Amino acid sequence: MAKGRMLNRETSLSLKLNALVNDTTRLLATWTIPHLDKNGVFHADPQVVRSLVFPLRQDLSTQEVAAMLDDIERVGLIRRFCAAGRTWQVWPGFGENQPYLRRDKEKTDFPTPPACVPTDSDKIPTVSRQIPTAGGEKQAQLEVEVEVEDEIEVEDKARPSAPAAVAKRRASGFASVITAHSDARVAAYLDLLAQKDITDTNAELIMARVGQGDIELWREVLKAWAVGGDKGPYVPTNFTGLFSRFDSAKNALRFTKPGSGNKHAAPDKLAEALRMISEKEASHA
Repeated sequence: MAKGRMLNRETSLSLKLNALVNDTTRLLATWTIPHLDKNGVFHADPQVVRSLVFPLRQDLSTQEVAAMLDDIERVGLIRRFCAAGRTWQVWPGFGENQPYLRRDKEKTDFPTPPACVPTDSDKIPTVSRQIPTAGGEKQAQLEVEVEVEDEIEVEDKARPSAPAAVAKRRASGFASVITAHSDARVAAYLDLLAQKDITDTNAELIMARVGQGDIELWREVLKAWAVGGDKGPYVPTNFTGLFSRFDSAKNALRFTKPGSGNKHAAPDKLAEALRMISEKEASHA
């Protein structure tokens, strides 16, 4: 993989970059570019992004990086997808801005983005409104709407073909986010982890990774995630860890005999977490 990437002068005129909520988010976006592989792909797990892009910024939490990634995707600079048990980001139009890119010479350990994720910048048109004037007058807050033409396909035959009903609101500094969802898997995430909202992409990730027939197991895993470890609840937006927890719980049901050769056959911590929940509920009764 190359040691760096080209940052064009046109970056200063980018409406998408200027539509980001603050300069720290712009810094994260621009500092991510040198880490992109030949296909414009990089990690999207907030913990990994924080450790690789901001290794010396101890003042930034994983939750803050997760919110910044949501904002970067909101304006259309990145799209996220799941592969090899992790969450990744791909930058549409990456190749257009790298004239010296030699894909045939570079190697990468990152997965190739799925065909349904656009790789050209014109696939994600951005419409901006209420841009502040050069005179510095205080204007209404900048809002950017991102229209995605290509939807990520979900390999779940049990999923209904009709689009799920959602309730949205416009948060301060952000575009519309989902506050309620008719799909039980997304609704369980919002309810059991006490989340006020979720982005469209994260809702799609949940529906792509969790089958409708696994809703009860998904709810149990969410309860265990809400309890967390000794230091309390796990980070709700750490979807890589959450999905790994779900996969382990699902595999534990398939391989229940210790010594079967499957690492998930070891005693699972899910039952212990659920016992802690029961005890807490009893203490409040």
